[in-house]
Amino acid sequence: MAEASPSRRPPPLGLALMVVLALGWGLNWQAMKVALSEIPLWQYRALTAFAAGAIMLALAGATGQRMAVPQAQWRVLALAAFLNVTCWFSFVAIGVRLMSSGQAALIGFTAPLWLEAINVTILGERMTALRLLALALGVGGIVVLLSHDFAAIVASPWGTVAMLTASLTWACGILVQKRTRWAIDSVPLGGWQLLIGGVPIGVVALATEPFRFFDASPTALWSTAYLVLVSLVLCYYAWFKIVKLLPANVAALSSLLVPVVGVIGGVILLGEPLGWRELVAMIMIVGAIALILLRPQPA
Repeated sequence: MAEASPSRRPPPLGLALMVVLALGWGLNWQAMKVALSEIPLWQYRALTAFAAGAIMLALAGATGQRMAVPQAQWRVLALAAFLNVTCWFSFVAIGVRLMSSGQAALIGFTAPLWLEAINVTILGERMTALRLLALALGVGGIVVLLSHDFAAIVASPWGTVAMLTASLTWACGILVQKRTRWAIDSVPLGGWQLLIGGVPIGVVALATEPFRFFDASPTALWSTAYLVLVSLVLCYYAWFKIVKLLPANVAALSSLLVPVVGVIGGVILLGEPLGWRELVAMIMIVGAIALILLRPQPA
């Protein structure tokens, strides 16, 4: 999949899809917060993973994309699904239940920073001043974000722990996905991961929760539909299309906008607080991610 040449003016479709992606993924955190207030956690995550995965595979089949996974890639596909779906879906849901949606969005999108830390500490890449600055900014932003009530966090740290774990497992999933030369197209790759990664969550749901999905209010059900159709299906499509249409550094900007929309959406839709700590943390974390995503990349 070739990326657009940096010398060309970005096409209007690519810029429009960047807005769609920022809004779709950014407002996903508030939709999740609403739905999880009424729908059992594991049930909610399993159903959304299965529904989105099935829709993505159906769309891939209807558009003639390569869907058959070679036998040699099933093991790495299962690993990617476990990290990107099973772990990410589970820990994010726990984190969103225990902290504000805006805080969860900021911490969740620190994954590129942990990916850099993995590259340096495990894969032996060189620690540069830029990487060190990015990591310092990111960690500093998290500290500022949580500094308003350290006593409460120490007493009940599980929301923060869950979101940091989600971010770290997503970083590992990104690493697995980027280091594999996949034999199938991007949309069916996402669909297969959602279906495979949803299986362990579904097993936990069946073993621990009564089925109460349809007891939820229309607001919670519409929030669930938004997550499946917009945040997963539409935004996955938008992201892959953006990567194809726009230069890598421009495409990365859409990722930077997501936590900003997540914070602002929490303030507007859920009445979450927006004080100086949230603003400073947002600037530091988004700045740290920008240092990683927008720097020149090796071939």
